[in-house]
Order: sequence, then structure tokens, then C-alpha cells
Amino acid sequence: MPKSAFQSGPYAGEIVEETAFGFMRVGDLISLTLYLVVTLGLGLWAGIRTKTTEGYFLGGRKMPSWAVTLSMIGTAISSMTFLAYPGSAYDGNFSRIMGNLAFPIGALLAVFIFVQFYREAGYISAYTYFERRFGLWARLYICVLYVIGQVWRMGLVLYLLSMAVTSMHPELDLRLTILLIGVFVTVYTVLGGIEAVIWTDVFQTAVLILGGLLVVFVVFYRVDGGAATVLTMGVANGKFSLVGHEARSFFDFSLARDTVLVLWIGGVLGSTTEFALDQAKVQRYCATSTARGAKIATLAGALGCIPLWFLFMFIGTCLWVFYQIHPDRMPQEMLADEVFPFFILRELPVGLGGVVLAGVMAAAMSTIDSSMSAISTSATEDIYKRVLVPGREDTHYLKAAKTIGTISGVGMLVLALWLTLMRQETILEVLFVIASMLSAGVTGLFLIGFCTTRTNTYGAAIAVILSAMATFGMVYLEGKAMAWETHLNWRIEAAVKSGEVDSEQIRAQIQEQAASEGKQLKLADLNAREQSRIREILADKIRAELGDPPQHLGEAIGIHPFAMGIVTNLIVLLSGYFFSLFRPAQSLQQLGGLTWWTRNMPRMG
Repeated sequence: MPKSAFQSGPYAGEIVEETAFGFMRVGDLISLTLYLVVTLGLGLWAGIRTKTTEGYFLGGRKMPSWAVTLSMIGTAISSMTFLAYPGSAYDGNFSRIMGNLAFPIGALLAVFIFVQFYREAGYISAYTYFERRFGLWARLYICVLYVIGQVWRMGLVLYLLSMAVTSMHPELDLRLTILLIGVFVTVYTVLGGIEAVIWTDVFQTAVLILGGLLVVFVVFYRVDGGAATVLTMGVANGKFSLVGHEARSFFDFSLARDTVLVLWIGGVLGSTTEFALDQAKVQRYCATSTARGAKIATLAGALGCIPLWFLFMFIGTCLWVFYQIHPDRMPQEMLADEVFPFFILRELPVGLGGVVLAGVMAAAMSTIDSSMSAISTSATEDIYKRVLVPGREDTHYLKAAKTIGTISGVGMLVLALWLTLMRQETILEVLFVIASMLSAGVTGLFLIGFCTTRTNTYGAAIAVILSAMATFGMVYLEGKAMAWETHLNWRIEAAVKSGEVDSEQIRAQIQEQAASEGKQLKLADLNAREQSRIREILADKIRAELGDPPQHLGEAIGIHPFAMGIVTNLIVLLSGYFFSLFRPAQSLQQLGGLTWWTRNMPRMG
């Protein structure tokens, strides 16, 4: 397999010669250092101001709405957006953004329902609601799933950020980079709580926006004709399409394929879940001084994400135009996801490269610190204070919250370091499997509790059990197929390393065939054809060693993996209501303040 373009190619030597201190140009290092100093300073400043759990969890309920708006935007624009979206648009078009366009739908629901509900209820934790509605088991169930899921998310984001940094500067050690960045984020988040998170997010959001705009302006400056050339070439080559290469895919209503319908339903469900149940969002609803400010921040934050998502897609188009005009400035063999980091390192002027790299770090850090603060709040309120050590003074719980935040940071580091031992190609697949397992009917449970008065604890418990069984069944089917493909990849790698097959000869044959057909293959296509050819050569041995390939979920039951959440939440909605009919309904007085229909009635107890 070919090496990364950062380690080989016509510009590798030039890049190293332009660096200082063995890994970075001096101007870039100054920009990055300034970003880190300001971020840490904001965290320390917030830590000095925070004396109570109310301040630590909710910023004293006095945060300005504009700051909460920018914090929401920064949290939503992760490092995966900063790096993966340009690569996706470079290789194709804007179609990957379709699912994200459903994000404001969840925000609208939050403005009309969730913001007022959580603020009037006075909950610090989003999951207090589940205890009031269904019992302590529901609160603990949701909280444990959330904490595990957020630790996994933080570890993955930290790993991907460290991979991006070390890909641009191979002299850095990946594990050491993980440790340094992870400890840095943990320190300022644990010290300052939600106030540190919001103010550092404000600064980090400004940095990531500046970083994205700088790349666009540099391309405009370096391309003859500037913006007009980029737009003209982009339109002529379908680079701005939202529905893929074929418009008819917009009208494909299959749930077994990666269609626009699946992306939209998944986007609506995901955004609703995030705004209704994500502790990081609920903290921000309650951190503003007024309900009106919280609603404005929520809607503005959701709408503000859309132009930024388009900005990073547009960066991919800009890079595609730039390298179409200057093909000699990029190695021939380069994956689409490598193009943006390569451009940052090779084409940006001294100092600006550091700003963009700071933007990459800002996008990741704003996601990590929000998750860490939410874990600290939820685990303290829902488990430590509610079950393990109730009835202590506020200063005790403040110390406990900081300890829990530190523990979650350690968990993030352990997980990120563990990911360094895995095949990079399998990480996102594992992410999907774990995320699916940790979202078994959570949204459905909230909806049947909040939207109906007939559902009771008995029906909800059975619904959760059925949803969990369905989730693990679907995960088993998809996981079995992914595990087989992982072993297949290992077998192919072993065959290449041992000389059982000649990889270089196969690649040369594929390139000769493409040249004879007048085609120039992308590196990703070349890699795919090479693997397919090797698989054909080893077909008999693969069948003997691994057996026949198992079916993926879509092939087995006609459900795309992205639609798993739709199925499990539907199970909870239907079965929860149905089984509730076998037990007496609660009175409206007992449900006061707990459902949409009884929201204005006083709560009992």
C-alpha cells in the first residue's frame, strides 16, 4: 500500500526544510501557542469565579445568550467537520451535508417545547425528568448510557484530532500528542466548569471560523479569476450538488440504502434527541438569565451551524479547483481526506498555517469540553448525589464534580490510546456499532413519556427491554459482517507483506488498464480495485479460512444501519404505549408538569 503523501512525494523534502524546531514553522508555532495560552487563560479565569455547583454546572444562570449561541455552534462544528467535509466535497459534492440540514428542526422543537420545560422544571440534569416520569431505574439507565457514550465520543474526537496533527507533522509522536492535548482540555474544563466551556467555546468558534475563511481567501488569491473561477468551475462540474451525482437518488425511498430519506429521517431523529436529551444542550438552556435568551441562543446556534457546514464543504470545492489549475503542486497519489491538511502545511503562508491548525484543534476541543462538562454534571447529579452520597454540603458535590470530570478525562485518554492499536479503517465502523448500542430507544422513551399521559412505568420498562433486544440483534448482524471484512483486510495485508501476492505489480496492471481506457484513477479508487483484485486471487483460501461473507444488515432485513435508531425508537413508542394499557393509568394530577398535556398543572410531591 502507498505511504501517506505527507511522508513521500515530490514536496516531502521541501516541507521538512521549511519547518522549525524539527516539526513546525516558527510563525505557525507562535499562532498555535497564542491560541493555547488564551484558551487556558479563559479556563483559569472561569475557575477562579466558580464557587458553587450552581456556578459550575449552569454558570450561575447568568450567561449572555450570544455567548451560549457561539458555544452551541462551536460544539456542533467538530474536528470531523473541519477535516472530513472538505475531503468529501473535494472528492464529490455537497451531498454529505443533507442529514445536517435537519438540525434546525430539533432546535425549533426546543424553542417551543424543551427550553421552557427544562427551565420551569428547575432541573440541573436532563435525566431528572425520567425519574419523575418512570422511576429511578429510567434515570439511571439513561444517565449510564449517556456517560459511556460521551466518554467514547471524547476519546474518538481526541484520537482523530491527534491523527490530524501528526499527519501534518509526522515528527510528532501520536500517543504523546494524545496525552498532551487530552490533559490540556481536561485541565481547563475541570477547573472552570460550564462557564469555562462556554467562554472557551466562544473563542474557539471564532478561531475555527477564521481558519476556514483564511483558506478560502488564500485560494481566491492564488487562483486566476478568484472567486468567479472557483464558482464557475464548481458549478460546471456539479461540485455544489446536494443530491449526489444522480438527481433521482433524491426520490429513492428505500430504508436499506444510504438514501436522502434515510439521512433526513436520521437527521431529524438525531437533532430531536440532541436538543431534548443531551445534557450539554440542557445546561445551556438553563445557563442564560432568561427563557427568551435561551430560545434565541438555541435557534441562532442551530441556524448558525448551517453556513459553517457549507463553508467547510466549500473549502473542499476551493481545493479541488486549486489543484485542477495547479496539479503539479500535489503528489499524484493522495487520498481526498489528506488534501486539506496537505494544503495547510504546503500552501498557507507562515503564521496562517498555525491559525488554521488552531482552528482544527478548536473544533475538537469545543466538542470535548462540552461532553466532559455534561458528564461531570450528569454523573454528579444523577448517580453520586442521588444514589451514592446524598445529603452532603454543596462544596462536597463541587469537589466530586471536578473529580468526576478528571476521571472522564482519564477515560478519554485511555480510549484514545486504545484506538491507536486498531486499524484506522475499522474505527468509524466500531463507532457506529457502539453508538447504536448506546441509543437503544432513548428518544422513544422520552417521547412516550412527554407526549402521552397513558404510558406508565410498566409499559416503559417492557419497551426498553424490547428495544435493547432489537438493538443487540441488529448490531450482531451488522457487527458479524464488519468483523468478517476486518479479518479479510488482515488476510490481504498478510498476503501482501509475505509476498504471497505482488501488490506493486497488481497496482501497475490496474493503472495500465485505466490508462488504456483513458481514465485517471483516484487513489481511493486505485486502492479499492487493488483490494478487489487481491481478493479474487485469494478467493479459495479466503473461503477456506473465513467462510462465506455474512450479510450486512441491509441485505439481511432490509434496514440500513443508519436507520437502526428509527427502528428501535419506533419499537419503544409502539410497545411502550401498548403494554401500558395492561396497567392502570396515572391521574392527571400525578402527571402535573411531566407531559405536554399537563405541563401547566402543578407537580405533586
